[in-house]
Order: sequence, then C-alpha cells, then structure tokens
Amino acid sequence: MKDVVVQRVGMNIMSVNLLGWKKQENDYVRKGEPLFVVESNMATTEFAALHEGKLKFILRSQGQVNIGDVIGILDDEK
Repeated sequence: MKDVVVQRVGMNIMSVNLLGWKKQENDYVRKGEPLFVVESNMATTEFAALHEGKLKFILRSQGQVNIGDVIGILDDEK
C-alpha cells in the first residue's frame, strides 16, 4: 500500500483546496496519470500518480488540506 499525499505546490504554501479526484475508488491508476486537482491562491494544479495500482481508498474528497496530508491509499501490490 502507498499513501497518496498532497505535494508541495509552492515554497510558502502550507495548505490548498482539494477540488476533486480524476479517479474513483477501485479504479486502476498508472504512474504519471492525472489523479487529483488542488487549488492554491496562486494556481490550480493537477497532480499525477507517483505509483501504479488500484485506488483503494479516498480519505478526503474535497476541501482544505495541508501539504503532506494523506488523502488516499493506493494498493500497489501485484
């Protein structure tokens, strides 16, 4: 299992607004494929999956999240 973590979008940005997911629970995700979208006061950013596997759980679907928060779980076992 791998955590899906909110990644840094800027040096001084500590939290962002999670706008939503590009995938749903149980969808298969390939590494580099768009996974979720966040918005900061500077820009809207689409994040790609860092790992490949099934999106097992979405822990946060929308709203304010901090950089480093775990927002989902990816099952990367083959």
